[in-house]
Amino acid sequence: DQVNTLSSKDLKNLFKLRTGTPSDTHDKLKCERCNIIADDQEAIEKKVLPKKLAACKGLLERMVAHEDSAAFLTPLKPEEHGASVEEYEKRVKQPIDLGTIAKKLDATPESGGGYKSVSSFS
Repeated sequence: DQVNTLSSKDLKNLFKLRTGTPSDTHDKLKCERCNIIADDQEAIEKKVLPKKLAACKGLLERMVAHEDSAAFLTPLKPEEHGASVEEYEKRVKQPIDLGTIAKKLDATPESGGGYKSVSSFS
């Protein structure tokens, strides 16, 4: 009902570009006028990400140094544990090991192999 009561003028004001402020509506619509507005958030994230991933790497190094980590350093070979590859793939949907994590931490997101965020590390 509220939308129906809005006049054309109200709608124009709602979607009006306000210079100097980010506009979610225009960004979602990929409005050409919104190219004027600079959104620095991605640039900031790219600068901060290496520092955050360095902390993740420190955590990983502590895990690798742990006395019980030997079984988790390389990918599991199901046949060495009495299971078939099919059975393993059926049960383990996203296999991961500490060595694979270390390789991803050393790679860059631009190369397509690195972590793009800290949440993807966790």
